Amino acid sequence: MKKIIKFSLRSLTKLMITLVICLTGTIKIVAQNNEQFPPPLNFNKYLDYIMLGDWGFCEDVEVDGPFYCSYFSWDEPDLSETESQLIAYKVYNYTTEQELTLDEIPFSEAHVIRQTLDMSFEISGAFMGYTWVTALYSDPDGESEPSNIKSCLSIPINIDKHEIKPHSIVYNNQMKSVEVVGIEDITSIEVYSVCGKLITTSKANNVKVKQLNDGVYILKITSETGGVISDKLLIQ
Repeated sequence: MKKIIKFSLRSLTKLMITLVICLTGTIKIVAQNNEQFPPPLNFNKYLDYIMLGDWGFCEDVEVDGPFYCSYFSWDEPDLSETESQLIAYKVYNYTTEQELTLDEIPFSEAHVIRQTLDMSFEISGAFMGYTWVTALYSDPDGESEPSNIKSCLSIPINIDKHEIKPHSIVYNNQMKSVEVVGIEDITSIEVYSVCGKLITTSKANNVKVKQLNDGVYILKITSETGGVISDKLLIQ
């Protein structure tokens, strides 16, 4: 199934979607139960990033940026050597920013993104860490190992360099605040989640982020002379 990005008539010239392929790492696995429970093949993971001020589609719904939309795809297992019946697929993710070997990945701690009959789907949000797909079987019942694991240890963000004035983002861990340095005429700072939810705003050049958990956020900085600037904020 090919990836299709849909367009509407709403300001086509403003539509900017950055397709990011999370290929920071691929772990191939030699499965031990291939014959009875063969794994799905060629698992892949992609990420669409819709910038602030732009729009696109995710799960057939029109969305405004900033917004991340993840896309997963794989091929059917080789069923020629098994008598089991393929009934579904299950996609897992273990969230981490650390580089791990195959033996270090805690498979039992991974959460299920989705169980599906399809061999591709998209879902809102970005998934850091290690992601894989397995196949579920009946008669006899069982679950395959993954054939490969995709790693994406940081969330990419695309920023239009032509819009950015020289500035820096200073995070004060003790005060739990963020200050934008280098822009004198800031009118507002807005903090968004990676799925585009507005979390907090400020009319000054700093914003309190005491309520935020560790993770990646997007800053929308508006100034009188510089327009709108997008930047990434990492709290850890």
